[in-house]
Amino acid sequence: MNTYEESDEEVLSDTDIQRSIEESCLSSLQTGGAHLTLQAAGVQVPPGGGLETALTRAVAAGLVENVRVLLDRGASPLNTTAGVRASAVSGAGGSYKVTQVLLSRGSWVGQPGPRGWTALHEAARQGGAEVLLLLLRSGAPVALTTTGGRTALAVAAEPTRPSPHGQAHIAEILLNCGSRVNSQALSGESVLMAAAGAGDPSLVRLLLDNGANPDLPSGTGHLPVHKAAYAGHYRVLEMLLPLTCPRSIKAAGQSPLHSAAAGGHARCLRLLLASGADVNYRMSARHSGNHRDLRRSALYYAVSNGDAGCTRALLEAGARPDLDPLQCLLVAVRSGRHDLARLLLLARADANCYFRVVSDTVFPTALQYALKDAAMMRLLLNHGYDARSCFLCHHGDNDDQGGHAPGQSQRLRCGCGGCEGGAGARTCSLWDHEDPWPAGDHGDKAIPFCEFMGLCCLVHLSGLVVRTLLDYVGQVSLCPPLRSLLQGQGAWADICSILRSPRSLGHICRLKIRRCLTLKRLNNPDVMNSDLFPPRLRDYLLYRELDPQTV
Repeated sequence: MNTYEESDEEVLSDTDIQRSIEESCLSSLQTGGAHLTLQAAGVQVPPGGGLETALTRAVAAGLVENVRVLLDRGASPLNTTAGVRASAVSGAGGSYKVTQVLLSRGSWVGQPGPRGWTALHEAARQGGAEVLLLLLRSGAPVALTTTGGRTALAVAAEPTRPSPHGQAHIAEILLNCGSRVNSQALSGESVLMAAAGAGDPSLVRLLLDNGANPDLPSGTGHLPVHKAAYAGHYRVLEMLLPLTCPRSIKAAGQSPLHSAAAGGHARCLRLLLASGADVNYRMSARHSGNHRDLRRSALYYAVSNGDAGCTRALLEAGARPDLDPLQCLLVAVRSGRHDLARLLLLARADANCYFRVVSDTVFPTALQYALKDAAMMRLLLNHGYDARSCFLCHHGDNDDQGGHAPGQSQRLRCGCGGCEGGAGARTCSLWDHEDPWPAGDHGDKAIPFCEFMGLCCLVHLSGLVVRTLLDYVGQVSLCPPLRSLLQGQGAWADICSILRSPRSLGHICRLKIRRCLTLKRLNNPDVMNSDLFPPRLRDYLLYRELDPQTV
């Protein structure tokens, strides 16, 4: 057995070298002849595809002596693209020495690997300044790009796992070596935009001092200020705001407010609002079309994310809740967020708004999303929801006036088949269908409340819903279809008692006063908290005894 002095690194024996080479060749042959043909033709094949050699393994492990022995025994460094990358990846121990050995034995410093990645890109990503300088001194071109068009400077500016805030010291070296500060990837993302996403103020300042253009848009039209706002990097946003041209933001078709709201960063929102950003700026159709709901406002982003902090900040700045095709209140009601719905209602959101794309109903849309949530229903009704519209029906109040019983052909069906089979029918979900009812004229074709509640998935809720609505209307009558639905419900006896008895004078006066005041004044705290209304009268007019927060 051969003996040798112990050292810090393991030295391979001749037998070990031969065995490694044989195993590598056997592995390549087992993978198939196609890879071997590609290698002979000089085509790059990603690592792990059967082309790994003893040299690439030694380089990846940072074993300098093993690399020397293998090169002395005839291993070619020109077939070790992965090896040159691995020398930069190891980042500790012998990586610098391994790189030196490979370069001294003829390895091409600019040799591209998979996706055009070079050793310079990997050194920039890992933050290995010594390896990076060695590569640059050996002639590595700083202008080399990956197949995605990214330079080593762009890689250094990006957030990565080794350094989530970028590599400012690497970027400085590359800039001093002539790297282009305003280079853009194929996606249009600039180096400054990548740095804005990383969030290191020193890196952003370095790029700006070297001439980085903050008005350079990406392929989607976004600017670095949008990236900083979305990522929530407050200090970077502070730096970029005064340097970004308002015309560039307008040309982008999206305000940084949208980005901050989408990212959920209330502090950045307040900074943007303090700098004069338009809280009611609407996205261009180009960006709005990327969303199925065609959202337009920053407030919509905050509400759809369920972000109470951003919603409050925008509403306090005067955001209008009615700028989107699907109004923000409907989004909050549908998601069951009572806190957001209350904020929007206090900001004068219209509880009686309509969204006719899915279902064209006689009654305002919000009730559709609150049928299973008694507290949300009360919240809407207390803030002026038109309960009387639920009792407007073309069926009349008896069967001779055109009424029809549930189950006849005139009855509304959701289209899932569950409404066809009676007691054993499959329960359907109204909101599982893309478009249950085609939107047409909003006159005779509008769906009345009685037909809507006739869906098999909603019949069991009809008693509780109607009983709740009766607290907010005067004397009303029920059409035959609705009466047929309610007769089997537990609340039917209570409903009959209310309908047969005259409403109290106090209740009728409350309805009359609310109509005279209008919703605008009822939902205005300055008006309702004034000396015009004694506390008990104010509480009675606002249905405080039925408020979910006080009950």
